[in-house]
Amino acid sequence: MRIKGLNITDQERLLALARQGIKQQFTGEPFNLADYHTQISKEKWGCFVTLQQQGKLRGCIGEFESQIPLSKLVVKMAQQAAFHDPRFKPLKSAELIGTKIEISLLTAPKPVPGATMEEKVSKLVPFVDGVILRHDSHKATFLPQVWGQLDDKPAFMSALCRKAGLAADAWQTETLTLFTYRAQHFEE
Repeated sequence: MRIKGLNITDQERLLALARQGIKQQFTGEPFNLADYHTQISKEKWGCFVTLQQQGKLRGCIGEFESQIPLSKLVVKMAQQAAFHDPRFKPLKSAELIGTKIEISLLTAPKPVPGATMEEKVSKLVPFVDGVILRHDSHKATFLPQVWGQLDDKPAFMSALCRKAGLAADAWQTETLTLFTYRAQHFEE
């Protein structure tokens, strides 16, 4: 997916904005969002911010739908990924320099049609579709880039089920609700 109007300069500004949003939590110094203005910064998109250190996940938080402008959402998600991802301790100031930031802008999720789970899973497009899984109170998502680590559908679905707190084979034994979305991601 390519977002109309999002060029390399816009991507660099959004990445700088995410980094500044995290840095601001350490310094307490306010910054001006207008300094990071992009063509699409006032539009409303879903957004995930992913933090990595030495190629390993360090935090990832996002929202699929937002009523706040993208510039504010990028700051919010960067701060959430750095300080409030329950899988990790809050980022320390000294860690920021070695942390790589990735932003994924998301389309609205759409239900995957199909009468059976086998039919639904067969419609997933590896490396293109991000997938949301829901079952009762269980919910999890993988961004499209996760296919790079789990490149076959059974492994992908099993890992997604485990992330949701379900048995790895729940996608074969339960009726789950699946949604897909597309993402444009870019990184430092």
